[in-house]
Amino acid sequence: MKETEPCKIVFDEQKIFGPRAKSWYPIAREFIDSEVLALMPTEPLFRTDLQALPLQAADLTAWMQRARNTLGLGEFPWLDSALARIHRSDLSQAYDRAWWNRPKTVDENDPEFIRQTIAAFRRGKEIVGSEWPLNIKSRNKKKHD
Repeated sequence: MKETEPCKIVFDEQKIFGPRAKSWYPIAREFIDSEVLALMPTEPLFRTDLQALPLQAADLTAWMQRARNTLGLGEFPWLDSALARIHRSDLSQAYDRAWWNRPKTVDENDPEFIRQTIAAFRRGKEIVGSEWPLNIKSRNKKKHD
């Protein structure tokens, strides 16, 4: 897109998922094209939805999707039509059921796939401090001993 200004990445501040997002962020960076990677921060920011107002919109969208798929929109059926009038950015991507269920093919012999996989495993080892796959039983046993 010819962008040259660095960007910020802001996650919702959550006590449980925040540390997980922070630990996986470097691994996810291993899969980003170098042109985009140059614009990304090395560390994401964590804010509440009061500090970063776009998080309120993200929370609303997630809530609506979850509610629509389970109980319906209840007392807020007007939200669908109100939000439908908002112009969707050409840069946005909807990850709907069809997208998640699409056939996924990976060429395991593709050099770029191999490079990204090796880089992700190395970074994961640095973060977790263990070989992959993690031996969950031995880690849990150590916690209980």
